[in-house]
Amino acid sequence: MATKSYSEMLTAIKKVNLENSKDLSALDSLKILEHGNISSYYIPFDYVSEKAKVVLIGITPGKTQLFNALSSVQRSLMKGLEQEDVLKIAKNEGAFSGTLRKNLIKLLDHIGLHEKLGISSTSSLFDKDAYLVHTTSVLRHPVFINGKDYSGSTPNMLKHPLLRDMIDVYLMEEISKLPKAIYIP
Repeated sequence: MATKSYSEMLTAIKKVNLENSKDLSALDSLKILEHGNISSYYIPFDYVSEKAKVVLIGITPGKTQLFNALSSVQRSLMKGLEQEDVLKIAKNEGAFSGTLRKNLIKLLDHIGLHEKLGISSTSSLFDKDAYLVHTTSVLRHPVFINGKDYSGSTPNMLKHPLLRDMIDVYLMEEISKLPKAIYIP
């Protein structure tokens, strides 16, 4: 599997029209994989917070996270920000965004992660305390089955060759950079 990077996808990100945040056809220029009813799109989650104490791992970003991250990049570029800042902000704004984030924060606060990290709430992991966390997914780039968010069940990501390649290429690279972090799936 050929990997895609922010630099390679930047022109497409700048040109994509994000007005209809439900329409994947608007993102054809960002498609990195298509096999039968499976499709995957580039998401600007290249930034790795190498000083993170905690790694939060989801299954795969969905449409909400994809469109939020892409919108973030477009806004940051209009402000003239440097690439590293663009990618940090995109990850902070896109990762686990939407209702998912609200529920995740409740869960993480309930188990006391904020106390272990010495912060008032895990909600700050997505802004001022973002350096403490690295967010990722087993499948870093959003995967869709028939245009719908992939739930992780069918097909089995460990048995499907293209999905397995995504794990081996992206997730394993990130894990190797964060050997001492606490991993929370």
